[in-house]
Amino acid sequence: MDAAATDPDYDVLVAGGGLAGAALACALGATGWRIGVLEPGGAGDRRAIALSASSERVFRALGLWEAVAPRAVPIRMVHVSQQGRFGVVRLRAEDTGLPTLGQVLHHEDLLHALHARIDALAQVSLLRGWRATGLAEDAHGVTVTVSAHGGTGGRDHLRARLVVAADGARSVLREALGIPAQVTDYGQQALVCTLETARETRGVAYERFTPDGPLALLPAGARQCTLIWSRPEADAARLATEPAERLGVAVQAAFGHRLGRLRVAGPVQRFALRMLRAERNVAGRVVLLGNAAHTLHPVAAQGFNLALRETAWLAELLYGQWRAGAPPGAHGILEQFARRCAADLERTARFTDALARLFTTPGLGPLRSAALAGLDLAPPLRRRLARLGMGLYGAVPRLVAGVPLQEDERCMPIW
Repeated sequence: MDAAATDPDYDVLVAGGGLAGAALACALGATGWRIGVLEPGGAGDRRAIALSASSERVFRALGLWEAVAPRAVPIRMVHVSQQGRFGVVRLRAEDTGLPTLGQVLHHEDLLHALHARIDALAQVSLLRGWRATGLAEDAHGVTVTVSAHGGTGGRDHLRARLVVAADGARSVLREALGIPAQVTDYGQQALVCTLETARETRGVAYERFTPDGPLALLPAGARQCTLIWSRPEADAARLATEPAERLGVAVQAAFGHRLGRLRVAGPVQRFALRMLRAERNVAGRVVLLGNAAHTLHPVAAQGFNLALRETAWLAELLYGQWRAGAPPGAHGILEQFARRCAADLERTARFTDALARLFTTPGLGPLRSAALAGLDLAPPLRRRLARLGMGLYGAVPRLVAGVPLQEDERCMPIW
């Protein structure tokens, strides 16, 4: 029988069970649609993620915050400075009227909570050990070629009315669709590790700009933080192989002594830093989501938070179609999704790219110092910058407002 004439296996098939894809599946659990999630699996990821206030609201609206809250470390202030120069900006939660600017959690803890919720949803199937390897669209839906257990367990096909490609920066489905992606290589790698501090972190996140790249310290406990240090590739490779004590000395020299003596505790990881932007995030009955659509420089910690806001928009629009009795992706809803996300993506991508470049451009040190000092003395500008970083700038979807999709239109945001 022709595949086009058969009922689809799923109404929505999400290719990729990472944070963005799993969050979408959890949100669509509020519908009566059959949702499939291809989850290739892999080693656990203990990288720290700085959740913005908007992302925390999404997890609350999905009913998942209680599952991760015991392991969350709140960010109550962001301290921004420049090595060897005067001028400091302090962004405080109290100035925004919110209890925190965000939360720090480990990728693995967030993913575990999302997968546990998917397992509890009757209409959602987590297809562990399966990955998408290609697709073909016809008038009735999309056929996705899948491979089991990394290609060792045979091949098969799944049919869906709508496919969400959330299969990472090297997206197989994006390539299969022929969607070009613009890649900017910063020539840097991020060094990531855990640091023990002599002084308490007190919920302060630090962003310190050095001539070679930004250095961020995220609070991870009373006397513990996560280092994310962007360095030129050769320098990052050298530092990653240094003994822990010598690496700690290098970090101390770049950061200073605001937290007392710093000590490297645990292994050091390296990640190449590139900005990737797909030419478009919608093609026919396929949507690109998360890293498949874009990756950003880690400065200001915007990448996942932007992806989660886009996930919230997509979930809201699809939920509206389900309530109206329309099939997923019908009536130009995907084009509407692309329009809703465009301004946020452009604003956030330009912001992070400008930060990554501005503080490594030689000869601008005094000007940057004056700008930081002036910004610290201008509360309205500080609040605007804080709201941009928290993902609460401009129109936001219901989940970002803390409103579950199932509640009526009159319910209020949680804060």
